[in-house]
Amino acid sequence: MLRYVLFRILQTLPVLLGTTFLIYFMVFAMPGDPVLALFGDKTPSPAVLAQIKHQYHLDQPFIVQYLLYIGGIFRGDLGLTFSGQPVSEVLATTFPVTIRLALMAIVIELVLAISIGLISGLRKGKFFDNISLIIGLIMLSVPIFVIAFVGQYFLGIKWPIFRTTVGVGAPFQDLILPALVLGISLYATSMRLTRASVIDTLNQDFVRTAYAKGLSRGRVIPVHVLRNSLIPTLTNTATNFGVLMVGATITEGIFNVPGVGNTLFRAIKLGENTTVVSFVTVMVLIYLFVNLFVDLLYAVLDPRIRYLEHYVAPVDETPVAAVDAPQLDERRSGLWIDAWRDIRKRPMFYIASALLLVVLAAAFFPQWFTSVDPTKCNLALSNTGPTKKQNEVLHGVGFDVYPGETVAIVGESGSGKSTTMHAVINLLPGTGKVTGGSVRWNGRELVGIGRKEMESIRGREIGLVPQDPMSNLNPVWSVGFQVEEAIRANGLASGKKAVHARAVEVLEQAGLQNAEQRMKQYPHQFSGGRKQRALIGIGLAANPELLIADEPTSALDVTVQRVVLNHLESLTKELGTAVVFITHDLGLAAERAEKLIVMYKGNIVESGPSREILQNPQHPYTRRLVSAAPSLASRRIGADASLPAAPTSTFDVAALAESTERKIGEPLIEVEGLRKVYKLRKGNFGSEDFVA
Repeated sequence: MLRYVLFRILQTLPVLLGTTFLIYFMVFAMPGDPVLALFGDKTPSPAVLAQIKHQYHLDQPFIVQYLLYIGGIFRGDLGLTFSGQPVSEVLATTFPVTIRLALMAIVIELVLAISIGLISGLRKGKFFDNISLIIGLIMLSVPIFVIAFVGQYFLGIKWPIFRTTVGVGAPFQDLILPALVLGISLYATSMRLTRASVIDTLNQDFVRTAYAKGLSRGRVIPVHVLRNSLIPTLTNTATNFGVLMVGATITEGIFNVPGVGNTLFRAIKLGENTTVVSFVTVMVLIYLFVNLFVDLLYAVLDPRIRYLEHYVAPVDETPVAAVDAPQLDERRSGLWIDAWRDIRKRPMFYIASALLLVVLAAAFFPQWFTSVDPTKCNLALSNTGPTKKQNEVLHGVGFDVYPGETVAIVGESGSGKSTTMHAVINLLPGTGKVTGGSVRWNGRELVGIGRKEMESIRGREIGLVPQDPMSNLNPVWSVGFQVEEAIRANGLASGKKAVHARAVEVLEQAGLQNAEQRMKQYPHQFSGGRKQRALIGIGLAANPELLIADEPTSALDVTVQRVVLNHLESLTKELGTAVVFITHDLGLAAERAEKLIVMYKGNIVESGPSREILQNPQHPYTRRLVSAAPSLASRRIGADASLPAAPTSTFDVAALAESTERKIGEPLIEVEGLRKVYKLRKGNFGSEDFVA
């Protein structure tokens, strides 16, 4: 973190020098003689004129004036105004007022933007959302001085709620109306950003996982949605601070605020180079350090930033860019390095690329399902779009799952496997809803039950191991925190120490070594296999009667897949938990389940014992799956199975041998002596090459 702060501070130097040089040049290039403006209609004698110019270095070349000014800044001397008053004294009396006004405006902006943006995002497409968007568009199209005059008239004159002008000393109550004008003028941008971020976060895998492990809506929204959504909003606020400073100078003129605005405009009019550049310099410094503060806050909210450097900086650690070592598993090294480089190069006052990464992080995903009861589950689901036109995606789906049984649902992408699971535990994405059928869980009807009742079932009675371990853990909370909240939500322990001890036990049962240490780490510090083990631990934390395993190893390496699946199987057998295993791999399903359900285009086309379906598939789609399966060497299909043996052709074998011996010609591409060099930081400011 110290290195992070040092680089941010060093970034301020070129920005500061460049800004002051540009402003100084612009003021210097203005036509007219600034000294003559001091005398009005009178004409000073040449001697007096020369004396004043010499006093303020106006008789020197531009570059000399600028260097003298910069030297004064480093000595703490900002020069004198044309009236002989030190500029530092003017700054001391005017800037506190403007900063106070800008900070009040930021508070108003954030309160309005976050509250309205959060409600709009949660109620997307509803009346409140539409009205807030319309008002926001109006605010974006109206200039700030119009808002100021309208606010002054209605809130200060027609209905005298606030004072229309600011008194001496700019007391707090006098600044409320100007701050309200400033905050409202900028609220629309932050509100729309918050709304978009909330909608995006609601579609993230880790939010669905939070619901699935039994958390209530009142817990998920502030902990897993709001915090993640605040990252781009707070960052945008930092960029807005500069706009607020400029807007404050305009608003100060309308409300007669004794701040920077009036003094700066007068100095520009008189051509007081020293005063103008000094004011702008201080404004730039304030702006830069506000952005530095927000960058640090950004790092606090998103731990990936403050820990990211540990993966590429230390020379004594294996660089993630070099090799995917076994302990790194499926860590996406290229993504991390690109993100780190982007953060390193990102100017403090412009972070569009970081915001873009946040927006692009959205994922739309399938997950979850089921029922355990001899009574059959019948589902018919519809996805209602904005036009209210219904599109049925599941058609009379029905099946049974018995206690302790392992059932596999197999089908291609889009066949309805995950949509079925979403429907059963009431986690359909977007506007999807169940329009018919019945889901009975231990004799209890789940279709149409209330949100609170469903929350009491998720996690405690029906657990979930979701698809893609990379995206189903919230990146801004530690793994231990996310395990502990599942334990609290399901009432498995009470008290901080008891919850912590139970969380450590859960991770140990999931096969994670050094669980106490792992509790403190964040998801980005886990490999893919470790993430999946953590999710297995969360899914089984409450010892549920049923566990839904929705393609739990689809994002993992083949060797890691088998280890994770074996561990999952041993845990569920030990606990006596029924399992619904979702996969597109028929061979894997046959190996892991007693019963298969084959889905195609929202229909169950075939179901029954695994051996029976594999030996005698009835539906054409099932036959295609069996013929296309790369391997059906399952433990559940014995050596004496009556499956026909694969035909062996002597001619084909001979032809293959001949083709391998035949020389085809020169290779299309030939690689020799390939080297890849990575620049690794050494110390705070050095670097060295790492050859992979």
